[in-house]
Order: sequence, then C-alpha cells, then structure tokens
Amino acid sequence: AMLPVTKDGTQLLVTAGLLSSIAAFLPNSLAMGLLALSVSYWRRGQRNKQLLTLAAMAIFTWPYSLVYAVPFLVLDPSGALNVPIRRMLVAAVIAGVYLVPITAFIDNLHYRKWTLTWWNAIRYNLFSGRDVLYGRESWSFYVKSLLVGHNVVGLLAMTIPQWRAEWWSAVLGVVLFSSRPHKEERFLYPVIPMLLSAYSSAKFPFKRAV
Repeated sequence: AMLPVTKDGTQLLVTAGLLSSIAAFLPNSLAMGLLALSVSYWRRGQRNKQLLTLAAMAIFTWPYSLVYAVPFLVLDPSGALNVPIRRMLVAAVIAGVYLVPITAFIDNLHYRKWTLTWWNAIRYNLFSGRDVLYGRESWSFYVKSLLVGHNVVGLLAMTIPQWRAEWWSAVLGVVLFSSRPHKEERFLYPVIPMLLSAYSSAKFPFKRAV
C-alpha cells in the first residue's frame, strides 16, 4: 500500500484537510498526488520512476513541492543515507530534454511568448521577495492550519520524532515554509499524505482505543 493506515482508520476520519485538498483544483493538489506516487516508487526501490515523477511534479505543478521530496532523495526506505547522484543527474537531463520543452510549448500557446511558468514562479516569489504583496502571516500560521484541517493528527505526527523520511518531509517543509512571511494553507497540500503516513506509523497508546 502506498500509505499505511491504522486498523481503526481514525486518522482518515478526522482529517478534513485531506478531503478539501484533493477536491481543490490547484497545482498543489496535483503535486500532492505526484509526491505520493513518487514515494510509492521509492518504497519499492524504483528510483528511476521516483526521480522522473518528481521532475514532472516540479515542472508541471508547483516547483516548491520539491522541498518535501528532499528526505526521499537522500534516504532509503530503511532510513539509511543513500543519495543516488548519478540517477538524479540522468533524471535532470531527461527532464530538461523532454519535459521542459513540453511545458514551454504549452506556456507559449497561452502567453503567446516563450516562457517557463515554473521558473517565473521561483524568480518572482523566492528571488524577488514580492510574494509578500499577497499578505504576511505569523510563524504560527501553519500550526493553526494543521489544527483546523487535520485536528490533532497533524501536530501529533510532527511532534513525535520518528526519524523516517515521511516525518522529515513534513517537518522540513513546515519549518522552511514557516520561515517565509507569505503563507497559504495550500502550501501544505503536498505533504498531507506524509503527515498521515507519519501518524499511522507513530506509536500512540490511545490509537487502538479511539
């Protein structure tokens, strides 16, 4: 299974954020599905498929979602450090040769000029810092979002150290995005499956009793 669940399935019953993120017609929602798919390849040891899926996720959906993929690039399913540098380079070349021209062609049809929307998003929001024009939020914004969208599941999944890639993915993403002044709930969408996986793998004495 791609995402393990507890026998009583409580984490699925109390996570309205999962349902809302799936139904949202946003690049972040597609990034969530592709990240989960890449993790399924990662768990089966299919590194080439994992890397190509991540490349498609970054180019065709929301490029910042690669932040959540970092632990799955440097760790293997057993938790050991394993960085497939050669395969990552090959995947980058394949993405540059095949995927980038596709998105450039599609962007040209819509904007009537040659451009790359994923690069424009990075340049505008990250390098120029103009994302603050769309609002600023405090560091606690994502803590509140986890409570509203996922009840106690999100916070429990993150506050119990597990040293697994899923746990690192959630913590790394939330910490890095919390450091940015501009925050939106949709920025958490790609990591929701990782939160559920981390929660279902954590050992809580009350999980079976709920």
